[in-house]
Amino acid sequence: MGMSAKMILKGNSIDPSQVTFLSTQVTENAYKAILSKRIAATLLPPPYAEEAEAKGYSRLAEAKDYAPFSTIGLVASMQALVKNPGIVQAVIRGMLKTMAYLQNTMNRHEIVQYIAGSFKIESSVAQKAFPSILAAYSPDGTKSRKAVEREIEIYRETLQVAKAFTPEDLEDMSILKKLH
Repeated sequence: MGMSAKMILKGNSIDPSQVTFLSTQVTENAYKAILSKRIAATLLPPPYAEEAEAKGYSRLAEAKDYAPFSTIGLVASMQALVKNPGIVQAVIRGMLKTMAYLQNTMNRHEIVQYIAGSFKIESSVAQKAFPSILAAYSPDGTKSRKAVEREIEIYRETLQVAKAFTPEDLEDMSILKKLH
């Protein structure tokens, strides 16, 4: 989240070195800190951002508009990939079915109710958060090469890494492609 905040600040001509960053560790802590006015601003994912708006807070920026950082990924060790390819494929198939279910408009009401219940928020807030939550998932489980390249560039610049990387150096999409 720190890199996203810095990208937003830079994108608005604010020097990040002029801002004090605090680590709240988990989203719930950041949400409580902004509501208690202990901090001036924070990054909140959906549905927390929508709930804060419902309580009178203003959305200042969207991190996705400044940096294409991944928010969701599926990770497995090389050992698991070699030892249990059937389980890995089953998990990926389940993920793809879940993403298809999320994308199906027939399921929207059920998903909104699930969000409201899981986060203990009003159904109207969950309804407003649904498009932001849905946007975090791609229908086919991939991310555009251009977005991944931009993300690598941001990390290399921010972390001052000299070595160049390609998306293929960091991601193995072969199982996902095989299952499509």
